[in-house]
Amino acid sequence: MDKKLENFLFFTFFMTLMAPLSMEVSPGFRIYLFDFPLFGLYVCLFMRACMHRVQLSLGAFDFFFLLFYAWNFYCSLNGENFTNSIPWLWLWLHGYLIIFYMRHTVGSFISERLLFTALGLSLIIEPGLAIIQTVTQSSVGAVQQYFGVLKARESGWLYEGSRVTRAQGTFMHTNFFGNWLVMLMPFLQARITGSDQKFRGKYTLWWFGCLASLILTLSRANWMAFLLGSLAVLFAERRYRKLWSSKRRWAAYLITPFLIIGMSYALFPEEVGFFTELVYARAERTFDDKSSTIRSDLLIGAWTVLGENYVTGVGFGNSKIMIIESNPFIPSWFRATVHNIYLIVATETGILGCVLFLMLNLWPLFKIMKALRYYSNGLPRETLDNAIGFIGCFVGLGFAMLWYVGMFNESEFPLIMLLLGSALGISASMKRRAQAVQKENRLARAAASNLIPQAVQA
Repeated sequence: MDKKLENFLFFTFFMTLMAPLSMEVSPGFRIYLFDFPLFGLYVCLFMRACMHRVQLSLGAFDFFFLLFYAWNFYCSLNGENFTNSIPWLWLWLHGYLIIFYMRHTVGSFISERLLFTALGLSLIIEPGLAIIQTVTQSSVGAVQQYFGVLKARESGWLYEGSRVTRAQGTFMHTNFFGNWLVMLMPFLQARITGSDQKFRGKYTLWWFGCLASLILTLSRANWMAFLLGSLAVLFAERRYRKLWSSKRRWAAYLITPFLIIGMSYALFPEEVGFFTELVYARAERTFDDKSSTIRSDLLIGAWTVLGENYVTGVGFGNSKIMIIESNPFIPSWFRATVHNIYLIVATETGILGCVLFLMLNLWPLFKIMKALRYYSNGLPRETLDNAIGFIGCFVGLGFAMLWYVGMFNESEFPLIMLLLGSALGISASMKRRAQAVQKENRLARAAASNLIPQAVQA
C-alpha cells in the first residue's frame, strides 16, 4: 500500500510541474503547487529509511554538490546584495532535496515505467493544448506562476503586420514550453527505435505531434537544441544498442518527416503554407531583430561584469541589475537577464562557480553513459529506453542553456532537478541489476561445474 501511495504522489508531483502555480509566503519565498506532493514523497522516503527498507547514503555527487553550494554561499555572502541571494540559495537547496529523493528511489521504488508514463502523459496534454492555442490564436490554458491569476501574458510574434500567437501550453511563456519539449521528447524518440513493430508507428505519430507543437513555439534556440538532442539519441542507439546499422532504417527515419509534411500540405495547403513561411521568416531573422539586438547588448554587459568580478562574481540574484547598469543600450524595462545560463552563473559565482556548475550538470550524463557501456547487457528494454533518452535530454538542455534563461524559473528548475536525480538513480539501478545478473550466472556456472563430476562418477 505504501508503494501505491508513493507512486500516486510521484505522479501527482510530475503533473503539477506543468502548472507552476505558487503563493508568496514571505518576501522572496514561495510555496509552489508541486511542493505539496513533493513533501509527501519526502515523508515516504523518511518512513522507509526508519523501517530500514532503504539505506540513505551520501556519494561522490553529494559531496561535490556540497562543494558547489558552499562556494555559491561564499560568493553570495561577499556579493553585491546578500538579501537578493537568499531566495536563490533556497532554490538550489530545494533542488538538491529533489535530486536526493530521486537518486534513492527511481529504478527501485519508482519504476522506469512510471517515470515514462508521467512524462508521456505530459507529452500528450501539452502538445494537444499547444495545437488548440495555434488554431484559436489565443493563450487559452496558460497559467501564471501565482495562485489566483489564470491568464498568462500571451506569447506572440509580429509577422507581416499581424500578431501570431506562439504555442505555450500551460506555461507563462512559449520558451518555457519549448524547452520542456526539448527535455522530454528524447525519451519518446528512444521508444520509437526500441519498441516492437506494432507500437513503433504509434510512437512515431506521437513524436511528430510533439515536433509540430515545438515548431509552433517559434523558439529558434529550442529548435536547434531539439535537433542536437535528437542526433544524440540516434548516436546513442547506434553506440549502445547496435541499432540503426541498416541503411534502409536510416533512410526511412530521414524520409518519414518529409512524407508527413507532404501529406499535411495536401490536406491543409493554406494553413501549412502559411506556417511554413512563418517558420522560415522566423529563422531568417535570427540575427536581425529587436530581440537579438537586446540579447547582444546583454551579452556585452555580462562579459563586462564578469571581467570585473571573475573570482567570486556578484552573488546569486545580482547579475541582472549589474548587467543592465553596465550597458546603457539595454532598456531598463527589459525583464530578463542575459540569455545564457553559463554566463549568469559565471557573473554571479565567478569562473570557478561556472566550472563547478558545468561538472554538476555533466555528472549524471557521464554516469548514464558509463552504465550503458558496462551494464546494459540483459537489462529490460524500458530501462535502456530511458537511459538513452537521458543522453538526448542532457545534450539538448546543455545547448539550450547557451541561449536561454529559463532554467532558473519555477517552470523548469524542478523538472531539471528531477531528471538529474532520475539519471543518477537509474544508472545506479542498472549497475545493481547487472551485478545481480553476473552473480546469478556465476552461481549457475558453479552449480553446473559441481554437477559434471557427479554425473561422470555415476
